[in-house]
Amino acid sequence: MKALAILAVGAVLAVSAAPAAFASTNDDPGKGDANRVICRSMSVTGSRLKKTRLCLTARQWDEYRADTRQKVELSQMQKGKSN
Repeated sequence: MKALAILAVGAVLAVSAAPAAFASTNDDPGKGDANRVICRSMSVTGSRLKKTRLCLTARQWDEYRADTRQKVELSQMQKGKSN
């Protein structure tokens, strides 16, 4: 159940993340740094008010998004095969 909640949160992150929000700009030298720590508040599944704060490096966020996208695609492919 916990894995499903993590998958759901990841899917929401992957879908709701605007590409422009992740674009790198040259006006701040720290923006392109893969080791820069980024903190985000994430809603807890099953609660309207509770949020958790997750802090990862830019590289870890990229891996998190890629892993979440892969899990969602795998889930969708398995769903299609069972019909």
